[in-house]
Amino acid sequence: TVVIGDVAAGETMIGFPARPHRAKMREYAMVARLPKTLQKITELEKRLKTLEAALEVKNSEGVSEE
Repeated sequence: TVVIGDVAAGETMIGFPARPHRAKMREYAMVARLPKTLQKITELEKRLKTLEAALEVKNSEGVSEE
């Protein structure tokens, strides 16, 4: 292990490049949630398309073509 810079007293560094342990654990937690987040985004995109299509139909019904 090589430490090139100062590390605050009581601070634990992990990874390469070294990052404070707490910050790295938050990163790991966020990465673990990515599949669920991607699934939710996909579901929301589908819902948005459905709502946009319904709005388009509703708007076209209100316009008469003469």
